[in-house]
Amino acid sequence: VILLVIVGSYLGLDLMPFIPLGKNQRKKNEE
Repeated sequence: VILLVIVGSYLGLDLMPFIPLGKNQRKKNEE
């Protein structure tokens, strides 16, 4: 799971919507 979170955060894509990524959510809200 950790690897998935790291990959998702690195790519910054919505590949893992089931994982609560604070960084991804913040980026989405800012954009």
